[in-house]
Amino acid sequence: MTQAQAVLIALGQLNITLDDAQNGVANYILTDAADERQEYAQARPRLDGDLAQMGTLIAATADAGGTQYVQQQQQRLASLHHLFPVEYSAWQAMVELEDAGQRSAALQLLTAGESQSVLAAIQRLLDQLQRAAQLIVQQQMQRAAAISRDAPHMLLVLALADLALLILVLVLFWRLLVLRKRLVQERTRAESLTQVQALQEANRRMEQFLSIAGHELKTPLTSLKANLQLIARRLQHAQRPASQLQTLDTQDSSAGMMADATPLVNRALTSTDRLIRLTNDLLDLGRIQSDRLALHRQPLDLCVLLRDCVEEHQLSQPARVITLTMPAQPVVVLGDGGRLGQAITNYLTNALKFSHEHQPVHVRLSVQDQQARVSVQDFGLGLPAEEQAHIWERFYRAPGVEHLSGSSEGLGIGLYITRTIIERHDGQVGVESMPGQGATFWFTLPLMLDHSLP
Repeated sequence: MTQAQAVLIALGQLNITLDDAQNGVANYILTDAADERQEYAQARPRLDGDLAQMGTLIAATADAGGTQYVQQQQQRLASLHHLFPVEYSAWQAMVELEDAGQRSAALQLLTAGESQSVLAAIQRLLDQLQRAAQLIVQQQMQRAAAISRDAPHMLLVLALADLALLILVLVLFWRLLVLRKRLVQERTRAESLTQVQALQEANRRMEQFLSIAGHELKTPLTSLKANLQLIARRLQHAQRPASQLQTLDTQDSSAGMMADATPLVNRALTSTDRLIRLTNDLLDLGRIQSDRLALHRQPLDLCVLLRDCVEEHQLSQPARVITLTMPAQPVVVLGDGGRLGQAITNYLTNALKFSHEHQPVHVRLSVQDQQARVSVQDFGLGLPAEEQAHIWERFYRAPGVEHLSGSSEGLGIGLYITRTIIERHDGQVGVESMPGQGATFWFTLPLMLDHSLP
C-alpha cells in the first residue's frame, strides 16, 4: 500500500470519527440518552489523533506528489486544526445545555447557522484533501500500469491497491448507510418533539381560553343578577299597600322608586349586550372551525358602513374623541355589511380599550392601487414586534398588554375572527406599532369598479 493510499484510508477514518462525534451530540440532545453522550465523549479525542496521523502521512507523500502537493495538503490540514476547536466549543456548549435541562436552547444552537457553516467548511477541506490524494493514487496506478508491461509482478501490486481502495469504498458506503439511518431517526425524533411541543402549547392556550371565557361570562351574569335583584326589591316595595308606605304621597313615592330602577335596568341591558357579544364570538369561532361562516356579499359603500360604526361607538362612549377621515365619493366593495361591520367594531373596541380616555382614536379610509384601506389608530401602549405576528392567532392574548379604559371583556378570538372575515373577502389585515407609541390596525379590500349600489 502506498503512502497516498494510506492518506485516503486515514481520511475515511477521520470522516467516520467526525460523524460519530456529531451524531453523538445530536442524538444526545434529541433523546437525552447517556450512551449517545458517551459516544460523543469517546469520538471527540479520537479526532485529534486522526488529524495528527493525517499530518504524518501527508508529509511522507513528498516523493509521490511533490513539494507543492504536500504544501497544499498541509495548508488544508492547518485550516482543519483551526476549525475543529471552534466546532469542539459549539459541541461542548450544546452538551452542557442538555446536561442542564435546557433542551430548547441546545436545539437552537444545534441548528444555528454558525455551527452549520463551520461543519460545511470542515467538510469542504476534507473533500479537497481526498480529491488531491485520489489524484496522486491515480497517477501512481498509471505509472505502475506502464511498468507492468515489462514487470508482470507489478500486477499484483495494482491488484492489492485496487483491493485496498475497494475496501475503503465499502467502508465509506456502509458508513453512509448508517448515517442515513441515523438522520432519518433524528428527523423522526425532531418531528415528534415538535409535535409534542405544539400540542402542549395548544393545550395551554385552550386551558387559558376556558379560564378567561368562564371569567368573562361570569362577570356580566353576576352584574345582571345583582341588578335584577335590586329591581325586584324596588318593584316589591312599590307594590306594598299604601298604608305601609311611610310617605304622604303614595303616587310620588312609587314614581320615585321606578325612577331609581331605571339605571339598574340600563346596567342590566349593558350586561346583556356583553353576554350577546361574547356568545356571538363563540358561535363565530365554531362556524369558522367547521367552515360554516356564511357571507352574504353585495355592493356596499364603505363610507356609509364606517360612519355608522363610528357613530355607534361615539354614542356608547360620548366622552371619547373618535375622528373619521374618508373620501367624499363612495368607496364601493363587494362584501357582507354585517361581517365587515363586525371587523371594524373589533378594531374600534380594541383601540378604545387599550388607550386612555383622554387619547383620541383616528379612523381612516383611503383608496390606492384598486384597494380600499381601512385603518384604526390609537395612542396607547403599543405592541412589541415579537407579538404582532401572534395576535391574529386563535386564543392568543399578548402578555403584559393591559386594557386602559372601558370594559375588559375579551376571549382572545376577536382579531382571529376579524382576520378570517377579511381574508374571506379577498383582503388582508395588518398592524403597525411600536411600544409606547400606540398601534394602527388596518385591513384592505379590493374595490368593485363596475357597480350599482342597492
